Amino acid sequence: MSSELDATRAIEDVFAAFDYLRNHQQLANGLGVMAASMGVYYALRVVQDRPSDIDATVLFYGTSDGDYEGTSTTVLGHFAENDQFESESDVKALRERLQAGDGSVSFQTYPDTEHWFFESDRPEYDEDAAELAWSRTVEFLRAEL
Repeated sequence: MSSELDATRAIEDVFAAFDYLRNHQQLANGLGVMAASMGVYYALRVVQDRPSDIDATVLFYGTSDGDYEGTSTTVLGHFAENDQFESESDVKALRERLQAGDGSVSFQTYPDTEHWFFESDRPEYDEDAAELAWSRTVEFLRAEL
């Protein structure tokens, strides 16, 4: 899928969606972004390029380079213990970059899980870890938005 995706167009679409939502009259409690795997790149791009637009960010097993020093979003990250795509050092580096911003950063690692542990249509799905991650996500978003 990623080889067929026009990254520039995808970023433009994501920014357009956030512009629409930011100007929506019923958006009273802030705006959050949630992404998994490859989608984390796009979510963090919005966080980096529009640092005042995102109030809360939830990441599932994805990392990205970036400079988050000027950001203020609060971040909750969910990561697999045994991830073939995101190394422990990648996750640590992302946490350090995000901590350069003004928002708090909380990363959770789920024991004995693999990349895609949250997605029920994947063989890596882990029901217990997914339910815990979801409950943490809902609690986080209710507190931050």
